[in-house]
Amino acid sequence: MLFGIGLPGYDEAEEGLATFTELVRGEPFGHPRQVKMAARYLAVARALKTKNIDGETVPLYSIQEIHDDLIEMGVSGKDVTDILWRIQRGTTLTHQGIELKVTNDETDTTTTLPAAECYVKDAVYFSGQVKVFEQLKKLSPFLAGQQKRFTTESQFPTPEFLARVGRAYESHFMDSETRFGNHRDNYNYLISLGEKVMLGIVNVFATGKAPLEYMLPTSEWSNYLRPSSHPGMIRYESIVR
Repeated sequence: MLFGIGLPGYDEAEEGLATFTELVRGEPFGHPRQVKMAARYLAVARALKTKNIDGETVPLYSIQEIHDDLIEMGVSGKDVTDILWRIQRGTTLTHQGIELKVTNDETDTTTTLPAAECYVKDAVYFSGQVKVFEQLKKLSPFLAGQQKRFTTESQFPTPEFLARVGRAYESHFMDSETRFGNHRDNYNYLISLGEKVMLGIVNVFATGKAPLEYMLPTSEWSNYLRPSSHPGMIRYESIVR
């Protein structure tokens, strides 16, 4: 039942896997839609911040200030308008300061957190994308002699990153008959092969409504949820027994 509803933190994994796939399949970082997702994250981050004036919690940034900041960053006026409407969904549309009561069940204490009205999910797409990539690139193949840091320290799956993954995969896992001979040093071919490798890893970790960490070998859930025939996929029959 819990896995059907969704476990805490699953949003970042689910949306992150989806948006990472978009990065690999034709929307590289810098693509207008990717820029818009990053701008949504920044808008939410600003909209949530508060300050205290005479004991009252009020937004640190007004909607107008957020608008002007995004415009100054180079986001188009049309996209900024869309972003600002999106981050106010489900609110009073007045961007009020609020106080959230958060209870810690372990210590039985309650903490008051200041915030401002905002629909925060738009930040999850971008943060999830970054966190998913941080996990997946650790699983990427690389060649002896390649400097691993160029793979592990890459901020986004750039063409150079995908080409390195493609070359490593070809050298390690493809037999001489499978390799495309004359295409071996073809940059676009290596990028295409790198895309397939990364999407294959995504498929292994497409776990549904669970955090990505649940599928890692270090997770206490790992042996219970992952069939040996396809490590990474949730074994749903184990959940319902």
